[in-house]
Amino acid sequence: QKTVYGRGWSLLTIMGAELTRCCGVDDDYYEQINTTKKGQEDEERDSERKKIKRKLKSILVHKDPEFAQYIKTEKYERLPNISSSKEEAFLTFFTKNELTKEITWDILLAIASKKYGEMELARLKAKKHSNATNGQTEDHKDASEQQPEVASECKSDDDEHAVVATATATANIEPYRNLRDENETLPLSTLRFRFPWSELYKLIRPSTVEQLEQEMQSAVNAGHRIRAMGSRLAWTNVTFTDGLLIDMYNSLHRPQLEVDTACLNKYGKELMAQNNLWHCECGAKIGDIQELLWPQGRRRFLHNKAQKAYKMIPDVPGFDDLCIGGLIQCGGYGLGTPYHYGSFVNHVRSFCMLIVDEQKKVRRIQVEQAGDAAIHDMYKWSRTHPDTFTLIQDDAIFHSLLVSVGSCGVMYSAHIELMDAHYLYERRYMVPWKTFKHKHWKSVDKKCKNGDIVRLQLYVSPYLTYDKRYRESPPIIVNSYEYTEEMPMHSITEKDGGHHRSRDCQRSSILAALLATRFAHKWPRFVPLILQMSMESTCHAGLAIAAVDAVQFGNTNAIPTHKSGFGVNAASFTSLGDDYIRLCNILRAKCSKQIITQPAAIRFSNPGFGLLNFTYNQSSVILEQSLYDFRQSIYFEKEQKSSTMDSQDQQETCTSTTPKLWHTLFKIQDLCMGEKYRGKPHLGLYFHVDDNIWKNHDDDSFKEFVQNYKRFNPHKIFSNAFTQESALDKYAGLA
Repeated sequence: QKTVYGRGWSLLTIMGAELTRCCGVDDDYYEQINTTKKGQEDEERDSERKKIKRKLKSILVHKDPEFAQYIKTEKYERLPNISSSKEEAFLTFFTKNELTKEITWDILLAIASKKYGEMELARLKAKKHSNATNGQTEDHKDASEQQPEVASECKSDDDEHAVVATATATANIEPYRNLRDENETLPLSTLRFRFPWSELYKLIRPSTVEQLEQEMQSAVNAGHRIRAMGSRLAWTNVTFTDGLLIDMYNSLHRPQLEVDTACLNKYGKELMAQNNLWHCECGAKIGDIQELLWPQGRRRFLHNKAQKAYKMIPDVPGFDDLCIGGLIQCGGYGLGTPYHYGSFVNHVRSFCMLIVDEQKKVRRIQVEQAGDAAIHDMYKWSRTHPDTFTLIQDDAIFHSLLVSVGSCGVMYSAHIELMDAHYLYERRYMVPWKTFKHKHWKSVDKKCKNGDIVRLQLYVSPYLTYDKRYRESPPIIVNSYEYTEEMPMHSITEKDGGHHRSRDCQRSSILAALLATRFAHKWPRFVPLILQMSMESTCHAGLAIAAVDAVQFGNTNAIPTHKSGFGVNAASFTSLGDDYIRLCNILRAKCSKQIITQPAAIRFSNPGFGLLNFTYNQSSVILEQSLYDFRQSIYFEKEQKSSTMDSQDQQETCTSTTPKLWHTLFKIQDLCMGEKYRGKPHLGLYFHVDDNIWKNHDDDSFKEFVQNYKRFNPHKIFSNAFTQESALDKYAGLA
């Protein structure tokens, strides 16, 4: 029996070698791979495989009849209780075609479901314990507050002031370190773990713009820098500061403000007459605004009871919790095509920003484009507003300040042009990349250009799999949207073919993410199948859906990831796809565990506003890569193994994050921003911050931004680590 087991593992090694060969990369990547041809050596291996398979099966029946029964009857309900060794056993059986891919996928989900349930239970227990602890803390609150006073009696006057200042700063910052629920299921942002809280002067939550103005003026008088923070989902240091930090997410977040109709010009009045002009504070969340414009319970109807059309914000990203201000300042985008839609900032008609002038006075400015694109009348504005609130109608200033990542001032409110609510018909299918590139892309691109397809997104896995369809070319999901008058179903379930729209989609996404990260460490050769099956489970023939819900797919930002995104010229789409697939396979060939754990999203956008916007004046294809990282969530899993050399030493292995995560993201950045594609980074996602991030921006546009940056930030009030590391301060002569 031992001899047979040894042969079995040698067979597994052979299978792994074959898979590695199949998924490897050569110069002629697709043409050289042909798994349908068999030589004499392959036939000998097949014969040996069949003999060993029969012996392994007979041994398994006698040694482990319970597991053999599951294999035979395809019953796997109790399989979450199997051990890691049995996990490897059924994976071995899959590689020998004992199990179909569908049964294997269901077994994997059952295993992950057990872990998911255990971790959810741990979270609930932690929440209950936290509530009990908070109750005990409240009882002793008065006593604890008296301790600093007692301690300060034994100190000198200088020390006493220092203690009081430190205690005050800590009291101001500590309650806001967890700006959301401490027991939130999946903390998206790692900002609270990365932010230099100890260096922060003050964090505020102003309730009015007047209070915000006063707090900013006090900080300027005291010589502190200023930064605003939204929903905390930026992966870089754009919000870092050692001065005043403004929490817009929990303060200035009213989803609707009154429009000053007395100052509107002809164009502004036309927008108001059509109910297409919306005014909100920049801390407002997308979901709150969309709920007011088109309530969730009324999305089966296009008109309200008064027969007025519902409205919606065009081109929003797929996450309702984003703040409007952060989305604008980073150049956010939604779903579009190279010819229509995509860039959210294109719908901003005017915005209010608080700046610091040359005399170090905080004042408000209203910025919008010049000419026919302006919505306010200059003469009416000057008569109804004080000199401290100036209207600026200038294209260069508008495009400079619109996408400026908070480096020129604090954006308080925005006027956004809306569109009528409508339905979209969603089609999702999966094909090999090679087939899509040569047979489908031309017709899809033609439909996009003609306006038949109004939204388009793709999801691609870079790896070949055991599946016959994807042995020569990796799988890609094509997700297209067309206008339709068909009314969406009231509730969407898995039976309707729209599983990714059903309520249990988030749970399934979490399970697939747990599987991908776990097997990336333990069984990396199995990750391509996990990616393929997770993609395949979302495909369907067609589904009508409300347009505001169309982008709510994929990683719904409920899963902790590190995400990077780069925009390149849309004409380079197919070439970029080839090089991305080749790069991922080269990285995997060099290190078997350096593997992508989530399909890359490919989206499109029409030319966008904003000088620093990565879609500025260019139809773009956006390559967005997410890699799972559960280390700062309840799904953090550690495995401690005793070392063979010393029993006291323990080797800690983390299977809760993607192996070599940062190196993979850096390589993708090098690919997109290299000389071949000359891409630009999405300022709201992750990228390596240095002075090279501006190298592919148009020289004239970047120089124009630098001039306005120097003009609106003369005292470095809005400078921070990002402006220093990206050399904006250096280019503006502020370093």
